[in-house]
Amino acid sequence: MFQGDSSNGNMISASCPYSRLPVQIRPEWTDILLGGDHQMTMWWIGEQILSTQPTGFVREASTQETLIRIEEAVRVSVAAGLPFVWVADYSGMSGITMGARKLFASEISRWPRLRGLILFGLSPFYSAAVRLAIWLKLVPFPVHIVGSYQDAIKVAVSILESLPSGERPVPIPPVILTDDRWKLELDGYSIRFEVIDGSILHSLQQGRVREEHLDPIFELRDEVMLTSGLKGKPFSILAGMDNVEQSSHAGRLGYVRRMARWYRENPFDVEVFYGLNSLMGTVIKVTAGLVPFKVHVSKTYEEGLQYISGSVLAGRDRALSSGSQQQAKSRRQDGVPQEKINELLKVLGAISWDTDDELNLEAIDPSDPLALVYEAISLVKTEIDDLLARQESDAVECRRLQDRLVRSEKMEVVGLLAGGVAHDLNNILSGIVSYPELLLMDENLSPETRRRVHSIKKSGDQAAAVVKDLMAVSRGAATRTEPVSLGAVVLEYLGSPDYSAMSSKYPGVTLDSRIGEAPALVTGSPVHLRKVVANLVANAFESFEEDSKEGRVFVETFLSHVDGEQSCGSDGAPGGDSVVLRVVDNGPGIAAEHWERIFEPFFTKKIMGRSGTGLGLTVVWNIVQNHGGFIDLASGEEGTSFDIYFPVTTESLPERNEGVPLEQLRGTGQRILVVDDVAAQREIASALLVRLGYQVESVSSGEVAIERLERETFDLLLLDMLMEPGLNGRETYEKILEIRPGQKVVIASGFSQDEEVRKAQALGAGAFIAKPYSLQEIGMAVQDVLEG
Repeated sequence: MFQGDSSNGNMISASCPYSRLPVQIRPEWTDILLGGDHQMTMWWIGEQILSTQPTGFVREASTQETLIRIEEAVRVSVAAGLPFVWVADYSGMSGITMGARKLFASEISRWPRLRGLILFGLSPFYSAAVRLAIWLKLVPFPVHIVGSYQDAIKVAVSILESLPSGERPVPIPPVILTDDRWKLELDGYSIRFEVIDGSILHSLQQGRVREEHLDPIFELRDEVMLTSGLKGKPFSILAGMDNVEQSSHAGRLGYVRRMARWYRENPFDVEVFYGLNSLMGTVIKVTAGLVPFKVHVSKTYEEGLQYISGSVLAGRDRALSSGSQQQAKSRRQDGVPQEKINELLKVLGAISWDTDDELNLEAIDPSDPLALVYEAISLVKTEIDDLLARQESDAVECRRLQDRLVRSEKMEVVGLLAGGVAHDLNNILSGIVSYPELLLMDENLSPETRRRVHSIKKSGDQAAAVVKDLMAVSRGAATRTEPVSLGAVVLEYLGSPDYSAMSSKYPGVTLDSRIGEAPALVTGSPVHLRKVVANLVANAFESFEEDSKEGRVFVETFLSHVDGEQSCGSDGAPGGDSVVLRVVDNGPGIAAEHWERIFEPFFTKKIMGRSGTGLGLTVVWNIVQNHGGFIDLASGEEGTSFDIYFPVTTESLPERNEGVPLEQLRGTGQRILVVDDVAAQREIASALLVRLGYQVESVSSGEVAIERLERETFDLLLLDMLMEPGLNGRETYEKILEIRPGQKVVIASGFSQDEEVRKAQALGAGAFIAKPYSLQEIGMAVQDVLEG
């Protein structure tokens, strides 16, 4: 039947109907357990198309295992030096963590032999994320999103055909036999036969079969059996039904009868159908016991081949024994008259096309030999009703997903806008924040002048806080992450002057807290996590009027396990262990018409400028998304509850670097070159560094910095990441390393993409400081890099 390769295990060869390339399937490639409920099946189409079908929930560990399995399959299946294309069916996946997505994209981006990734079956939300990555050109090879397996194979073949001839193998003739005489075109119906590996009779049908079509169909089937050499040999039948329309009742009834007679003359192992709709698939399964041969229903062509090949690999006898033939015959004849079978098929035909109003299954006589079959029919009807209900439910879910996608895209656009605005504002604010700090170090300032400078600095700090909110909204903001105790973040905020000042406006509102003792940590930015706590607590307090006589707010953290079913309804939340931050108030609740908008930027029912800017919950939403978490919101007349879930990490808390007195940050005359395209920024940085005891010079571009370093040396560079026009910070650093290997650098920027910062630090750059920075911040960063 299928050819085996003893040197590489049992290899099953077949043919892909959409490309006519050979399909290679190994038993060890099916239902591979990768971790949790994550499984994968894979096969090769030709020598350069890898097809995979993952199922279940995907996490980082199982993603790593997936990549290991794929790399091994490529190593043993693809000739050295040849590229390959990857087709992936994601329809069976229940979800994927953000960490798994990042790991997958990062790892496959470094695969030099991968020429394209074709995806189908994606959820709307994941599809939008992939399309954004494609648009931003975050992957070094083509990525395509298509609607079906057939479309995916077509794209994969077109990619291979576009490769240079040296990157394509010599085509292997597919193990398939066809003949132009094995085709039949009838009124509204056509059928074509082919023989796979000399042991599978494969038919591809299209249109609507009627009773008058049956004679020519079975005549052609007999001719194929004779001319192909299948007659008298063990064989199986594979029937493709993707393009078959609703057939007449007489046509279906006649086919069953003719097939039963044909089987007695041409005994075969199994008839496998694929491409059936769910209802007809169920009907065939229920009635399989009424025919004298084995019937199986598969979803796809590949699954049908796998089912047939599994019987061969298990060493099953392909022909029915005389005893089993007699048993099958008895199953059809004992106590079941032909008219009863005809009646049953009529019932099934009526159910198939939803014309069964006259049926009364409850009136069936229990002694009827087909009573159990009619009971099965009633179960089928129940399944149909459930299917219709699920379709309606799916339509509601589809609308919900579409709303979520629109909200996500809106957040992306606002994030890009906020990032650019934040960068410009940070450059402007640097002078307002940094110069007052230098002025306040002058001991000769009069008390009145010192008070005014303090006022300027306070206003600058407040403006900088607003910009930090914009940076949190921006997805491109560079942030450092580390293991964090969420409970410690909550306690720090509740003991801070910020909380005292906010809560003092609401003397009638009391806050209680319960911080869990679980040692579990999360990975994140301490500054951003504090912002989540502060904004949610402030939002809870602001749900009350300032003169409210009574109000209660409750804050707690605890460890929770999220199962897959719970996570499905929570914006693609990953399952597993999470640390939960819960903030509850007994205020008036959120109006139903505002539920879908509360996370939108600048949406607020409060008084702008006094109690809300409209960015508080937007900041929370974006920070939670960036940290791989999700939000569970409940609100009603009794109040509002926010549950924020963050994935648990197994890493340990980092060592804390406490603040250092300014006197200990002074330099000893080391030479520092400031590189920034904004004149005001160069002046501010130079003034701060001179105050700290360094010799400072500055230049306005990366190109000028390179020229200076070609003829002189500096102990350290303070390098801006975004400079226009010309080289950016990372590009400048790359060229400087060619001249001065090991050159020490501190990166500074008002805004920077994570990838650029990561690349620069991977080259050897030191600390990253965000503008506007204080004297202590720049002093500590410079000292750490110089002493490192």
